[in-house]
Amino acid sequence: MDKKRTKFEDQVIRRRKRKFFFGAVVLAVFLGLCYLFVWERVYTLRLAEENAQTRQRVSYLKERSQSLEFEINQLCSVKRIEDIARRDLALLPAREVQLAAFTMSSRGGVSSDSGSVKPKTLDKPQASAKPPKVDKSAKIDKQQKTARPKANGKAATPKPKARK
Repeated sequence: MDKKRTKFEDQVIRRRKRKFFFGAVVLAVFLGLCYLFVWERVYTLRLAEENAQTRQRVSYLKERSQSLEFEINQLCSVKRIEDIARRDLALLPAREVQLAAFTMSSRGGVSSDSGSVKPKTLDKPQASAKPPKVDKSAKIDKQQKTARPKANGKAATPKPKARK
């Protein structure tokens, strides 16, 4: 009842097992390669779609940038600013006499010279120039204007200085 296998039968069984194992390995490698091929194609299509969306976004942003630059140029135009100044602020265009009244001072700032129309020239210091005289009455007037009230609420009056 117990059958013993012969050596030949054992070899056949081992060959079948090897063929089955080899076939299974080949099938697994084939399926793995198919999976990689499909995954590569899907990944490539996904990247192509993302690339197309990015290109579309870049072109949209370029168009938007150009339209914003055009809008900035329109808003900053001198003609538009003049129109707004005339319409909303009721300003009149400047005359040449008014423009000549504003000149650059020696310190680099703008100074107003309403008395003359000629532009100012830089004064050169002279070696024998005398210092300007100080008006003492102006100092006294300034001191009186800046008098502070005392703690009891009454205004403090400065004491008059003795004249020499």
